[in-house]
Amino acid sequence: MKSIVFLIAVIALYGANKSFEIPDRVQRPLDKRQADQKKSKGDADFIGLTVAKAKRLAKARGLLFRAAFIDGKAQLLDDDHQPKRVNVTIVKGRITKTYRG
Repeated sequence: MKSIVFLIAVIALYGANKSFEIPDRVQRPLDKRQADQKKSKGDADFIGLTVAKAKRLAKARGLLFRAAFIDGKAQLLDDDHQPKRVNVTIVKGRITKTYRG
């Protein structure tokens, strides 16, 4: 019992002497998907294209093409991440959004 009280006292004193600063903003390292998004700035070229033209553009750039959403409906996708794949959102036959993976 005495050892537990002693341990609690030591922890309390140690904690009281420590000053912790919590930064306003924590800079976190980019995860793999965020890093790929930063590298894929040229993917904006897909926006506004028809599906056929977007597929040709992806092939010309050496990318895989995948429709993630078609007219608001999510498509069945696997969860593997491939930086060389462009996922697109299609609305009325045109590309409206892109992301890598």
